[in-house]
Amino acid sequence: MSSQTLDPEYLRQQIVGVDSTFETPFGERLMVYCDYTASGRCLRFVEEYLQSLQRIYANTHTEDDITGRSMTQLLHEAESAIKDSVNAGPHGRIVACGTGATGAIEKLQQIVGVAL
Repeated sequence: MSSQTLDPEYLRQQIVGVDSTFETPFGERLMVYCDYTASGRCLRFVEEYLQSLQRIYANTHTEDDITGRSMTQLLHEAESAIKDSVNAGPHGRIVACGTGATGAIEKLQQIVGVAL
């Protein structure tokens, strides 16, 4: 794993909508978001990075042009970083399942044969 750490306060300030308020019968209140397992909140620095990739966004199944090659390279780099972060080793596999914790749990149930 990386020796770099992120300051929790920095991460909190990067949450999109962290200072959002809403009107209640008791006046304006700060919104407190508590469902990070199902639907995490966006982080500004992640969204800015993703936005910077939009200029080269393409299908990773093609390498006919610079956009496809670039996205394929980024995909391989991301897979490598994920494997490294969980010590997957050279024979480790990443199983794509869409988004969210529920999708990952359902995919695991299917793989081990206990899905309902």
